[in-house]
Amino acid sequence: MWTQTESHVLLACYLPNGRHDREVQVEMRGGVLRLGVADGLPVVHRALSGALNPAAPIEVHRTSDGLFVLVVLTKVVQPDSGVGRPLKADEPRVNSTAWPWRGGGCGGDGGTWWRQIFTGDSDGARSLPPPYSVTQSPDEVVLDFALPWWIQKEDVTVEVGLRKLVVMVRGVGLHIERHYWCNSSEPDARQPVVPEFSSWCLWNEGDGRVSKPVAIPPANARVVKSSVSMRVATSNHDRSVVAGTVSRTMAVAATDCSPPCRRHGGRCLSIVLVRPEVTEED
Repeated sequence: MWTQTESHVLLACYLPNGRHDREVQVEMRGGVLRLGVADGLPVVHRALSGALNPAAPIEVHRTSDGLFVLVVLTKVVQPDSGVGRPLKADEPRVNSTAWPWRGGGCGGDGGTWWRQIFTGDSDGARSLPPPYSVTQSPDEVVLDFALPWWIQKEDVTVEVGLRKLVVMVRGVGLHIERHYWCNSSEPDARQPVVPEFSSWCLWNEGDGRVSKPVAIPPANARVVKSSVSMRVATSNHDRSVVAGTVSRTMAVAATDCSPPCRRHGGRCLSIVLVRPEVTEED
């Protein structure tokens, strides 16, 4: 897992071959981070997505049993910003910052915000906090994204499949792919979500009004059999759907509702993933 502040990135890793008497080695070469136990295979060997301050040292902290390590990396930022210097001894290292999609996207603050820690990852993959909030009920899982006020339904693309969810928002560069969590103890034939009943909507925050709901014709939904199983859940409030660019296995239904997230200014993208009905075997 990882998190970040304006000036630093913090990466926490589990070391399966760690021991109390084995040192932890961290190397940076050509933008590639190598992390692992001395004289052992690396746990992390990947290219970072952002640049580091070459004048700042890499801090390494580990637990007494050697099984967990925390690495503190210093970002490169604008010279006049005063950010990006090494942390002082009394400065907090774990006060993470919320994702700035509401302000028009990431990277607009002098290049200090990282969308992902490693090159090739989805936005916010394995980050704390994630770039969205999650609420749940026995029937649904709802993901809420805080977006700028000028985002319209034409800017949003949501793909709900049986294996993963893809969310893209034009204008802020948001691109998130998430595979559903699978429970290996459940039958392989169990369907994790019901794409044809899942939905998404854009909220005008403050009054809860949205533009006229548009339902996607059933022909636009294509349900594919899957061997993935998953345990999901989310918010039980009613919902209104504004359908935008949707592909793969997405169909929606429209009803009135109250806003699921209450933030001041901007808009809120809410994605409702509906799980199958519980059977007698469950």
